[in-house]
Amino acid sequence: MSSNCYQDDINRVVNANSIYIYGAGRVAESVVHCLINEPFSKKIEAFVVSSIDEEADNNSGIYDIPIIACDNIDAGIPILIAVMEKYRDEIIDTLKNQGIDDAIVCTFESGLWGELRKTAYKYDEEQQGRNVISVRDDITSNDNVQDAITEGAVPTIYIAKSSIDRPLKQTIIDKPWEHDIQVGAALTEDRISDITDDTGDNISTTNRQYCEMTALYWVWKNTSEDYIGLSHYRRRFDLTEDEIRYAIAAGYDLVVTYPLVNYPDVGSLYSVLHSSDDWSVFREAVRYVSPDYMDAFAEFESGKYYIPYNMMIIKRELLDAYCEWAFAVYEYCVSHFKKKEDKYQRRDIGFLSERVMTLYLIKHRDEIKIAYADKVFYE
Repeated sequence: MSSNCYQDDINRVVNANSIYIYGAGRVAESVVHCLINEPFSKKIEAFVVSSIDEEADNNSGIYDIPIIACDNIDAGIPILIAVMEKYRDEIIDTLKNQGIDDAIVCTFESGLWGELRKTAYKYDEEQQGRNVISVRDDITSNDNVQDAITEGAVPTIYIAKSSIDRPLKQTIIDKPWEHDIQVGAALTEDRISDITDDTGDNISTTNRQYCEMTALYWVWKNTSEDYIGLSHYRRRFDLTEDEIRYAIAAGYDLVVTYPLVNYPDVGSLYSVLHSSDDWSVFREAVRYVSPDYMDAFAEFESGKYYIPYNMMIIKRELLDAYCEWAFAVYEYCVSHFKKKEDKYQRRDIGFLSERVMTLYLIKHRDEIKIAYADKVFYE
């Protein structure tokens, strides 16, 4: 979906003297962390919540920004709704009941949040002398684009699906190059795809812990295409066939989505959302498997960006090198992680794998030709 779809909202954010952020959780903190710094340098008037404990010892959020109840807002100041999608409609209704019907939706999966963090990431990388190349921007600036499109191939992009996935609100028709792969197929008799991750060389039985990494492992071990792709049942690359052909012909080693913004940094937020013990084990694993990565690890864990979702279009040689390293890291982690009672947190390798990819790309940033693409999210 074109960024032009969000241009009016982007203009409202850029031109506003100050902004309210509706929400005070992790999404809101990330949005503030993005907007309060360059290139936006916005004044955040307050975090807004539905109700507030007036007797609380501290009604302020990060950067000492006050937290206020929604009935105390100034209707003349733009409001960004910065929460997870499941809270969005309730908040919109709450604001409409107060006569506010022009709040800006900046939820976790929204296209607007994608555009804002994309802008911030490009700016930060440019400050370090590095270019962030978009497949879509690159194709529009290339005079020989038609030749490249003609020469490029369309790789198979495997769409990881599970028999226990939550139903989507809409039906998605796969594109010709998208092929479903059922993950965790060894754990159920249900079949939802012709391709399953329990054939050939596989780790299908570990899916509850490894998540879509069982699909990546299967693709790594059981396919031979020069390029392959991986995506999700509800997250897909926002790329046309011509754009994919171009990315291949232009010689990109890897296409990934734009990074997420973490507050206060990647390592600290992972420890809060998941486990500080697991993060320590991850650090030990990297030191054990590849001690030469430790400088990159220090930069990574203290930074604010990581590339999410394990979505990729990747060249075979890079896939082989990356998986050889990454699965060695996972093996160490699994053997050293503590047992978890919480079902959600048992997906520890799935959560960690997104960070592992980012670490690898930081270590090899001067060797890998990377392009970025937006993603589409289906509720």
